[in-house]
Amino acid sequence: MTAPTSQITFALVALDGYATLGLRVRYEDFGGFGTLRMSDGSALRQQFWTKKRITLTGNGWAPTALKALDYDQTFTLTVPDPEDAVDGLVDYTVFAHLTEEHDINGAAVSWTLICEES
Repeated sequence: MTAPTSQITFALVALDGYATLGLRVRYEDFGGFGTLRMSDGSALRQQFWTKKRITLTGNGWAPTALKALDYDQTFTLTVPDPEDAVDGLVDYTVFAHLTEEHDINGAAVSWTLICEES
């Protein structure tokens, strides 16, 4: 999903003007489920809880404000709600990890911010 970047904030940092073009947002559910086997060998899928993992990916250098944060704490991430296309925004309290990838020649640079709901 390509989201309007003016709506995305992470730790009160708006990812708009200086954030690079091509900002992408990926939502996925993870954790809290398992497959159990019954005595007759059939599988039973059980779900105990789910959390969201939201991945923000951008081209170019990561915004300096994101590099300066202490990632040992939780943050608030505000993103468009994928289930409410009209005007819905949703806030998540997340743990996050920022990575940057560089081409060996230094020509291509991209960054990824992985946020997991706490």
